[in-house]
Formats: sequence, C-alpha cells, structure tokens
Amino acid sequence: MSSELFNVIFSGKIKDGVSIDEVQKHLVTTFKMPPEKVRKIFTGRPITIKANIELPIAQKYQRAFEGAGAICEIIPVQKESEALTQTPTVTTQNTTDKPTVTKPLPAKLQVSKTASFKPNLSGFWRRVLAFFIDSILLGILGAVLGYFFFDQFAKLGQSGRLIGCVIAILYFGLLNSSIGQGQTVGKRLMKIKVVNEADGNLISLPKSAWRYLVLCLPLLCNGLVLPFDNHLLMFLLTLIVFGMGGMLFYLYIFNRRTRQSIHDLAAKTLVVQNIEGGRPYQPGVWKGHYVVAISLVALIVGGGLFGVSALTKTGTFPEMLTLQQELMAKPDIQAASVVSGTTYNSEGQTTHTAVTVVVSDKQMMSEEVAGDIVSSTFSFCPSSKSKNLLKVTITYGYDIGISTGWKNSNFVYTPEQWATKLKLSST
Repeated sequence: MSSELFNVIFSGKIKDGVSIDEVQKHLVTTFKMPPEKVRKIFTGRPITIKANIELPIAQKYQRAFEGAGAICEIIPVQKESEALTQTPTVTTQNTTDKPTVTKPLPAKLQVSKTASFKPNLSGFWRRVLAFFIDSILLGILGAVLGYFFFDQFAKLGQSGRLIGCVIAILYFGLLNSSIGQGQTVGKRLMKIKVVNEADGNLISLPKSAWRYLVLCLPLLCNGLVLPFDNHLLMFLLTLIVFGMGGMLFYLYIFNRRTRQSIHDLAAKTLVVQNIEGGRPYQPGVWKGHYVVAISLVALIVGGGLFGVSALTKTGTFPEMLTLQQELMAKPDIQAASVVSGTTYNSEGQTTHTAVTVVVSDKQMMSEEVAGDIVSSTFSFCPSSKSKNLLKVTITYGYDIGISTGWKNSNFVYTPEQWATKLKLSST
C-alpha cells in the first residue's frame, strides 16, 4: 500500500442542475454538521476538508460530497517548495474506481479560473418582481412600526426617512451578502442572487450595504421639500434624484450585456439566476451607454436647474417662494408648499391658491392655525386675494421611506370669506 498522503479540497464547485441551498442541506444531513458551519465552506476559496489521509479515505469523502452535489478534489500532500515548482498538471476524469487527482497550479495560472466565470444573468422582470416583493415586505414592517410609533415618527419630519433607509440597508445588506446567501426573500422566490462580478462568489456585508446605499439614495431624496432659494441644495437634490435616478433606470433597462445598473457597477456585482435560462454574461458595459446616460443626466439636471432659476423670477412665483420660506420658518411647521392654478369644469373655470403645511403637533390641525396661515398668505402672496378660492391643508403624519401615514385637515373658502372670518381686508 502506498504511503502517500492526500488532502481533500473543496473550492465551492457544485454539480450542474442543483442549487447551493440543496447542496448545503444534503451536507448538513450527511455529515451531521451545523448549518452555519456548512455555509462557511462556501466562500469560493479552497478549503481543506480533510488533511493528511490515505487515498481510500480521501475517496470516501469525495464520494460523500459528490452524493450531496458538491465537487471535491484530492490533492497529494507535498512540501511547499515542491508545490511551487510543480508544472501545471490538470484534472483527470473520474472513472468508476479512480478519484479526481489535481496537483496545484502555480499562482499565476490559478488566476485564469475567474476568467472562465460566465454566469446566466437574471432577466429584467425577475429583478423587478424581486424588488417589488421585498418592498411589500418592508412596507408591511413600516406600517406596523408606524401604527405603534405614529406620533414619534411624526415629530421627526422629513428626517424620518433615515429610519426606513437604515432598516432597508440592514435588510438588503444582510440578505444580499454571503450571510443571506446573496438572496433577499424576493430574490429567493425569483431564484436569483447577487454575486461578485470577478469570480461569482457571494459578496461581503460591507460591499452589500454599499451596493444598496447607492440604489436607495435617489429614492431617499425623492419628494423632499427644500427651499427653492438654496441653489446648492437644489442642485444636489436634482443631481441625486434625476441624475442618479435617471442613470439607474436607464442602465436597468438598456444595459442588456451585463444587466448592471449604477449600484452594481459601484459594487462590482452581478445578479444571476440559480436556474436554467437567462442572458449569458458578456463582461464589459458598452461605452455608448455611459455617453447616453451622462448626456441624459446633463440635460435633465441642467434643464431642471435652468427651469427652476427662470421660474423663481416669473409671474407670481417669487411671492409664493417668499411665502414658503416664511411658513417653514414658523415653529412646528416642518414643510410647506404653495401652488397656484386653475381648474376647469362644466360651469367654467376656477382659479385657486393652495397652501399645504406639514406640522409636528396634531393640535395644530385646527381652523385657527389655518387662519394664521391665511394671514401670512395675504401678507406675502397678495395675488392669492384675486383668486376664486384659497385652500389650506394642514397635514400631520410620518414618512419613514418604507411606509407613510398621513392625517389631513382641509379648509377651503373664498378670499372674501377668509377675510370676513379673520376680520381682514380682502383687497
């Protein structure tokens, strides 16, 4: 009998047609190992399962792993100096009685393994449906939290969105990483997962959190109410919402070669299918996409900023802007918006001014507070006196990003009626 000893090495390879989850379950059952210990050997790096054993025993381990759907290699034990000078000897095919024996390749040649990584990418609709499912789950969680902490969230105002952002980063960050096997609940149902672009391995928690942060930033900023006179903040908001958001959707839809949007490109990740089908991966994003995306961003951001700048100097907009600033400077008013327009019906047209404020105290949802708002409106927005109607909406509630809850009080009168109530002049 030969005295040569062998190591049993597992590098994360599994048989075609089986999923990682199935293989892990079989290994847990076969070797009576804790699930968390089994997951630790699926890192994509070579792990020594058993060292310095004779060939018959090594073969038993190899067959047991193959029965579970995992592919092991049997490597002769050699001194480090001998291993480094080995000429490249590739794997021999299994026969009925012979094991697969692989001698280690030099480090430079081992890098070529990642070049052969060619997964099947997830389709567009699988990713959309997975995100929709995850959003529903987070929305339910947010609604439950909102039910118990309505008043506390209401006092946070627009900063409450950070709560939902943190919850979403924890959810997507943990489950899309190696901790969750690269799958959120939605991805698991759609049979897709997130992997490293370079080698197909599962990604780390920090990388997964960074990936979702890039994705959620446009969603977090969308709908924020900011003063129009702060040009720097308006520029940053426009750049994030329309610039990043525009690139996000453009690449999602049109980058068919790698199916990577800006969050995947930032984290160098791919979303692949666990089942047959999907689009074959072709490394490298077509450069034309960058040109189109950047041009669209420049057009949207530039046009938006120019439009806002021009609008602030047109018609009654300057006085509406002044009124917004005055209202937002009041205590317990978290946000304010002023809109002037015309509605049409069978009886003709009706002009109106609509003032909406978000308050942090539900006691402010009264006609008395609405009267104070009207007084400010008459003072800083004189054009409202010439409209047919003046509508004041006082809103109390919360927006934590993953869920919202609002209570509204509406007060609608003609300017003359408001003036009578407040004993003011309507002219």
